[in-house]
Amino acid sequence: MARKPSNSKHSSETNIRKRPRDSQRTQEVIAKELLARSSGRTPAGGPSTRGNSLGVLLGRFLGHFEVRSVCAKEVDLIKPTHRNGWLRPQIEAKLASLHPHCPDHRELSRLVNVSLDLLAAVEAGRFDPGPDWSKLEPRLLRALAYLLSAYDAIPDDLPNGFDDDMREFQDLATHAGALFEIFESWERPS
Repeated sequence: MARKPSNSKHSSETNIRKRPRDSQRTQEVIAKELLARSSGRTPAGGPSTRGNSLGVLLGRFLGHFEVRSVCAKEVDLIKPTHRNGWLRPQIEAKLASLHPHCPDHRELSRLVNVSLDLLAAVEAGRFDPGPDWSKLEPRLLRALAYLLSAYDAIPDDLPNGFDDDMREFQDLATHAGALFEIFESWERPS
């Protein structure tokens, strides 16, 4: 049995009503970006900008090919900047632009703060990091320098701009994870 062709006015109204499920979310993200551009500040990425699972998968795939470079001078400046008391305020300003509800951003903030606290405790002679410190300290300084670098692989003002910083600190945690756990338990006695 053949169906009658529908009225074109009615079918266009139907098409308007049948939007994809995420179109409302997409419109909200676009509105936030436009608002941020008009105010001169782009919001940091967060749950609403993570995209679908394909976007996350693509981001992780591309992360394997990104070049996260920091020049030796930037790394060398971390220690004196820390000793002068200028490092923590610079990093806290950077961390303030993270999205508070994004699990990745919360983990990045935790890793950065553990790194800063560990560096401060070792410099003050309050914590002995063990024999591997000579291998781990350059990695820690590099990660902190990368976080502060203005020329990182993904500009921080883009929606997923801190993903490369997160990967840098995940690499650090891969090598220094045991030390981080020991330090965190030492820092918070039971």
